[in-house]
Amino acid sequence: TVLEEIDTRSRATPEAFNELHLTVLSDVAQNGVETLASVSGDGMALCEQAMTTLLQNYISERAPSEWKRLFKEATNVGYMVKYMFRESLPIAKDKFVETVNNRENFRKMPYANEVQEMLSKLVTHTLDAYGEVGIYDPEKLAEIDFLNKPELLVELVSSSKAGGGNKYMALMIDVTTRWMQYMIDCKFPPLTPHHTQAFTVMMMVRCYEDYLSQEARRANREAKKKLQVQAFIAQMATGEGKSIVIAMLAVFMCKLHGMRVHVLENNEGLLERDYRQNKPFYDRFGLKSHLGPEGLADPEAKIVYCLKKHINKHFLRRMVEGKLDEELRNIVLIVDEVDDLVVNEKPNAHYVKTDVEQTPDLQACYTKLKDGWTLEVEQDPPEGIDHNFWIRACSIVRYCEEHVKEGTHYRIIQGEDGTNEVIMLDEKGNVPKVPLAAPWLQYMNYKLCGKDPLAQSRYACVCTPYIFNKYAGIFGLTGSVGGKEELKYLTKTYSAVKFDVPRFLDTCVGNARKVVRNHGVELLESSDELTARVVEIARDYFRKVPVLVITAGGEELSRLHAAIKADGEIPADEVQRFSEFDDEGRSLKEDWQTIIDDSTKRLGGIDDNRCRVTVTDRFGGRGHDFQVVDREANANGGMLVIATSIPDEREWIQWKGRTARQDRPGQFTVVLSLQAKPFNLPQHKKLPNTLRSDKLSEDAKVDLLLELADDGIGGKLREFEGEQASGEKLNEVTEKYYQRYPRSFDDPW
Repeated sequence: TVLEEIDTRSRATPEAFNELHLTVLSDVAQNGVETLASVSGDGMALCEQAMTTLLQNYISERAPSEWKRLFKEATNVGYMVKYMFRESLPIAKDKFVETVNNRENFRKMPYANEVQEMLSKLVTHTLDAYGEVGIYDPEKLAEIDFLNKPELLVELVSSSKAGGGNKYMALMIDVTTRWMQYMIDCKFPPLTPHHTQAFTVMMMVRCYEDYLSQEARRANREAKKKLQVQAFIAQMATGEGKSIVIAMLAVFMCKLHGMRVHVLENNEGLLERDYRQNKPFYDRFGLKSHLGPEGLADPEAKIVYCLKKHINKHFLRRMVEGKLDEELRNIVLIVDEVDDLVVNEKPNAHYVKTDVEQTPDLQACYTKLKDGWTLEVEQDPPEGIDHNFWIRACSIVRYCEEHVKEGTHYRIIQGEDGTNEVIMLDEKGNVPKVPLAAPWLQYMNYKLCGKDPLAQSRYACVCTPYIFNKYAGIFGLTGSVGGKEELKYLTKTYSAVKFDVPRFLDTCVGNARKVVRNHGVELLESSDELTARVVEIARDYFRKVPVLVITAGGEELSRLHAAIKADGEIPADEVQRFSEFDDEGRSLKEDWQTIIDDSTKRLGGIDDNRCRVTVTDRFGGRGHDFQVVDREANANGGMLVIATSIPDEREWIQWKGRTARQDRPGQFTVVLSLQAKPFNLPQHKKLPNTLRSDKLSEDAKVDLLLELADDGIGGKLREFEGEQASGEKLNEVTEKYYQRYPRSFDDPW
C-alpha cells in the first residue's frame, strides 16, 4: 500500500524527508484520494488502475519534496484522462458548425452577416484540415496503456497519418508530440490538446493567412470588402485551457510564418507562471523565449511574455529612437484576457521624464514647503527661484493638503528594493497596470517617503490602440468581451471579430457540465449590515465548503477580512486575505500561490473539519485557479462565492468562473448595500422594490443588475474613443518628431 511504501522509504532513506513538512502528507493524501475518486465508476476500471499505478510510482520513485506538486497536478491529470475517453470528434465538429450557423450568436456584432460568413469559412477550412481522425485514432487509444507506458501515446500521435500533405495538421501533430515529450520529462502523463483547443489554434492561423497578413489586407482593400480585419478574439470559458492555446498558437506563428510573438498577460503572477510553464516547450522547437522588458529588448527572442506597462515602455523607447515601425511589422500580439487589457483601461499614456533643468528649483521649493503651506511661507520664497515656479509649487502643496486622500488617490507600497513609495491610484481607487504620474505625486513621495523630488515634463504620448494596431495582427483569448457596446468598440478600434469557442465538456459523450447555483440577491440597508451578513454566511458555510468573498475594493476588503477574523467561531488564522498588496503596502506576490492552494483545503479532524474563508477584491476575482477536489465540499455544492457588488458583465463572468471549475459544482450569493451604487443614484430609487419583487427570479435579478452596471459602458467607451482620437494624433506627432530627430532614450531631458 501507499502507507507501507512511505514507511519503507522513510526508514531506508530518512534524509530524503528532511525538507518535507508533515502537513504536506495530508495534502498528498487528500489529492490522491480525490484523484482516484474522480476516475472511478462504471467503465472506468482501466483509467482508475492506470491513475493508481501513476500515484504509486510517484511515492516510490519521486523525491518526497516533489509529492505536493505532483499530487496536485494529478487532480488535473485525472480530469483530462477521464474525458479523453469521452471526448468526441464528431460532437466537437457539430458544436463548431452549430456555433457559426446560429445567427443569434452574431446578433450583437457589427457587420454580423459578414462576420458570420467569415467565421463559417474558417470553421469549414479547419474541420476539413483536421480530418476524420484528428490528432490520434481514439479506437487505438483504447488499446494502449498510455498512462503507465506514455511512450505508446507519443508513438500513436507521431505516427498519425492525419497530417499527410496538410501543413496545419502536420505541424499540429508535431506540436502535440513535442508537448507530450515535454510532459513526460516533467514526469506527468502525456495528454493531447482537446479538439476545441486544436480547432481554435487552426482557425486563428487561417485567419492570419486570409485576413490579417499584409498580403491578405491588401487584397481585401482592393476588393473593397466591408470587413477589414485586424484582430481575432476567441471567447473561451474560464478553465478551458487558454494557456496551451496561446503556447501552440505562438509556435504556429513562428514556424509557419516566421513571425515573432508578444504574449500580453494581464497580471504579474500569471505572467511568470505561464512563461515558466511554456519555456521548455518552446525550447524543443529551438524558439528562444524571454520575459518582461529584457525579453522585449532581446532581438533574438522569438516569443516574449510581457505586461502592458512593459510594451508601452519598450515601444516608447523604440519610438524615441525613431525605430517603431521597423520592429512591429514582423510581430503578432497574443492578448490573454483581452477584455481587461483592451477595453477597461484608458487608451492614452502621457509620459513624463525628469527635467534636469528644473529639478534643482523644485527641490528647493519642496524643502521650504516640507512642513506644509501657509500664507507666511508662500510670502517667503527660496532665494533665486522664479516667482511663477514658486507659486506653482505652493499650489501643488495646497492641492495635496486639501484634496489628495490616501486610499482614494494614492497608497503607499513597498517597492522591490524594500523602500516605501507613494503610487497614484486610478479613478476607481485601484492600482493601475501602467503607473500614473501627476505633479502632486512628487511632493507626496518627498513628504511621506523622503524621496528627492524630481521635476518632470511631458515628452511623449503612447496611445494603446495606435501601438497595438501597428502589430502584424492581434489574437485575443478571453472569458468574456461583454455586450453590444464592447463589441462595437472593439470592432471600430481594432477591426476585431469574435468567435465563441464551444465548451470542452459539451463536446464529450454524456452531460458532465455542472450548473452554478445562484442562492439569490440580498439587499441590506447599510455597509455595517452587509458586513454582519457576510460574516453570518461565511460562518454558516465554512464547515461545508471553501468560501471566497469578492469585495468591491480595498477598503471593503480590509473591513470584511477583519470582521470575519474577529467572528470567534471561524478560526482567525484560517481567514485569508488575497490581494495584490497587504494593508501596509507590501506586495503579496510570493504568497499568492500558497493562498490559492490553501483556500480550498479541508482542515481539522472528523469531529471538527472545516474549510478556510478567503477575502479578496477584483484582483482575486479573475485569472486564479481555485481547484476544489474535496469530495465533501463538492457534495455540498462546491466553493461558495460571496459577491458584495455586481460589476459589469465581463468582470462578472470571471467572478462566477472562480467556482464550478472543470466538471465540479459551484455556487454563489450576492449581498449588496443600499448605500452603494447603483442604489444611491437618483435614477434608481425604485430599484430596491423591483429586486424585492417575487416577479423576478434570482437569475433575472442578477441580469437586471448586470444591465445597470453595463449602462454606463457605452458612454465610457465613447469617452475612450474621443480620448483615443486625440491620443492617436499625439502619438503620430510624437512618432514623426522622433523619426526626424531621433535620440537616445537615456539622454537627459
